[in-house]
Amino acid sequence: MRINGSTAAFFLRYAMVPVACMSWTALIAAADGNLPSGAAIMDKYVQRSGGEDAYKRIKNRVRKTEVDSPNGVTKVTIFEAEPNQRYVESELPRGPARTGSNGEVVWRDGYMGARVATGEERDGRLLEAFFHMPWKWRDAYAQAECTEITEIKTTRCYKVVLTPKRGKPRTLYIALDTMLPLATERTVMGPMGKITVRLYIEDYQDVDGILYPHKIVQIVAGQMDITIVTESIEHNVEMPADRFVIPPAVAALLEEK
Repeated sequence: MRINGSTAAFFLRYAMVPVACMSWTALIAAADGNLPSGAAIMDKYVQRSGGEDAYKRIKNRVRKTEVDSPNGVTKVTIFEAEPNQRYVESELPRGPARTGSNGEVVWRDGYMGARVATGEERDGRLLEAFFHMPWKWRDAYAQAECTEITEIKTTRCYKVVLTPKRGKPRTLYIALDTMLPLATERTVMGPMGKITVRLYIEDYQDVDGILYPHKIVQIVAGQMDITIVTESIEHNVEMPADRFVIPPAVAALLEEK
């Protein structure tokens, strides 16, 4: 299993009625009988996790993590910048691995060789690279639907199915009490085919006015546990001018097509 450090992704603008003016009773009594609309839940999530003013101040992010998997412990650094640039650097036991996206090309490079993602894999990783999640979730998703109230580890959650403008749907489980996600679930396409990935989200901490989860337990194909602990998050840092430039080996592949 290739560990590329893409954590929860979670990631996911405002309701037709501003959430700051929406009472809790109004949220509960929204669409679909006793269920609120998915859009109202997502907007409440944005508000509870920091709000528009906090999110709009952030132009880039560097997140350092430690990934503990059956393959050992790996240090992973994730560089992100608006609107959709991403570079992930991993030091694996078998050698370095790098993945990235410039908003169009999604690539991999390192000890396993260079590769350009296509199809569903590309769509999924472009969603992960969209920087302004959850603040501008409407820019990436065509629909948010609340389908039921369920439980994640005894906590009652809204199950919200997000349908992207391009790509496969993914599900968020958002706690009724905090309006923050406790889990996500999606099907991804990788080099070995389709797999189901569920992330359990824990340890929210405030960084520059935004609540970020600092621990993710990732279940791959229902059986492999991968624990991802965030060690630090920095915003609006100086990055090398070539941080998101496509590597030469990947550029060579593109020239061949």
